Amino acid sequence: MTNEQKLFLKILEDFCHAHLSEKICEVSSREALSMIAAKQDLEGLLFSQCRRWWNDKTSGSKLSLPFLSAVFLSVNRADILQDILSECEKCNVEIICMKGAVFREYYPEPALRSMGDIDIIIHHEDRETMDRIMMDKIGCKKFVDNHAVWTYLFEGLMFEIHDHMFYEELTSQVDYRSYFDNVWEHCHHAPVFGVCSRCLFVPDEEFHFLYLMTHTAKHIIDHGCGFRAYLDMVMMAKAVKERVNWKHLEQELNRLELLVFTKTCFSCCEKWFGITMPMKLESESQGFLDMITEKTFDDGIFGLDNDENRSADTAKKIRRSSGPYILRASHHLITKMFPPYSDLQLVPQYSFVDGKPWLLPVAWVYRFGYCLKNKLKHSKGIILEPIVNKQEIKNRQEYLRQWGL
Repeated sequence: MTNEQKLFLKILEDFCHAHLSEKICEVSSREALSMIAAKQDLEGLLFSQCRRWWNDKTSGSKLSLPFLSAVFLSVNRADILQDILSECEKCNVEIICMKGAVFREYYPEPALRSMGDIDIIIHHEDRETMDRIMMDKIGCKKFVDNHAVWTYLFEGLMFEIHDHMFYEELTSQVDYRSYFDNVWEHCHHAPVFGVCSRCLFVPDEEFHFLYLMTHTAKHIIDHGCGFRAYLDMVMMAKAVKERVNWKHLEQELNRLELLVFTKTCFSCCEKWFGITMPMKLESESQGFLDMITEKTFDDGIFGLDNDENRSADTAKKIRRSSGPYILRASHHLITKMFPPYSDLQLVPQYSFVDGKPWLLPVAWVYRFGYCLKNKLKHSKGIILEPIVNKQEIKNRQEYLRQWGL
């Protein structure tokens, strides 16, 4: 780690212990810290920790803007959520807010928990009604419609509307989607951004913690994630420590095949932030924890498309299959050449199959011709990746195994 990275972790440790951070004299260190914080989407938190003395004209003025923006967005989110809920009450549409909009309440100052969007869960049968509310009543612009999540933008604020809490297949042994579809049986009324409504719910704390760990695992399997996810774990664990049944959580994590992963995450939290977590690995590999630290700095908030992550997508698909590597690689090859309906219907270029699965062979022929004419080299690279990058893929799989995934 660089000196600035060590300083950054010390500032996060101070935050976890509710201490303001000591003054850093070197201007160059402050500029490097600003860059690290920007990459981790923690600029507002960094400024708050250092606001009593971080007043140099260069990096100081730049760092205060994200802090002020976080406070401004927090107020605006409350206003727009109130408008949405007013319309939901008229139409009897129930919503569950999750992730950052709820985790922020565990922070000493909720506005310091940065977020890119507000995640909302609705009943599947309310999708069309919710779409009319967001488009016609609120005035949002819908710019993504991929059947899994509808995304809306309103004056710089983003809302993601889901009818399922989780979509990914982390392993072939656990049906995570069905597990988290039970969220409607594990939620309760609570204010979000200070707003209350008979139509507004949040997940129960134990259920939401299980989601946090599953969602973090998804990002680790994909391209990694930054320190904010671990701060969520720390802040939530501190707030609910005496309220939740940790033995029950261990049983459920084991059922989700995420117990070792969670203990690994908690070990990282203890190493980075000097705080005692409810569970951790009995034996830790210092070398692996050091590697995780370096990669968390490199990946940024949600993982970057760097060399270490180049084979992540292929490794993820191959690890879901069973049997010898050659069989799993062959299955990946067939899937790449003949994508399933569930994938192609989401691609605008082949959207003509949406609702018409019998047109799938036509899409395959069209796709083959298009790739042959316009993307031959790129397509060959994707198809041959399991062979050409076999060692990288195996290294990635070993990396995930060390995580407990």
